[in-house]
Amino acid sequence: MRRGNLSRQQDNSQGRKQDRDSRPWFGSIAAERSMDYGTLNQAGPGLPSQRSRSLPLRRAGKSKLLKLIPTEIIAAYMAVHGIFQGQVIELGGADVTRFVGWTVFFVLLVLTPLYLAKIHSVRGKTQLVLTTLSFVVWVYTLGGPFQMVGWYQPQIASCVLVLWTLVVPLFIESPKGQTAHA
Repeated sequence: MRRGNLSRQQDNSQGRKQDRDSRPWFGSIAAERSMDYGTLNQAGPGLPSQRSRSLPLRRAGKSKLLKLIPTEIIAAYMAVHGIFQGQVIELGGADVTRFVGWTVFFVLLVLTPLYLAKIHSVRGKTQLVLTTLSFVVWVYTLGGPFQMVGWYQPQIASCVLVLWTLVVPLFIESPKGQTAHA
């Protein structure tokens, strides 16, 4: 009895998957996603292929913006910042909190273009520069070491992030004669 129920459940789950894939809107999203991202390598059978962060020649503004945010680096910064937030770090009796904050910031700043070039095969100089500057904008928005020295203003940080979000995709141009699709 259980065995029969199990096979019916498998059939139903397979039927739902087929129904979902046959919907016009779902198929177009899946096709768009598969065309949207290039792969870094062709993985062998059973191995997942890695997705590239480099911008293809034709790219819509929203997609450009998403590729210009160094999410892994920002996540690493937030994790390290969360560990030390509100803590006084002393070394040999001296307060080194600011030093540690700025060191983490600069190490991740230098790591951003290296990480994108090595891990995600990003080759475009403009994209590397803009993504690195995006890291600075995001850290400023979060406060970070800028807050430790009194340079952080939350209202200004919010405005900078909004303006950066609107302006940065304008620096990545589509080739002449081609338009980006939304």
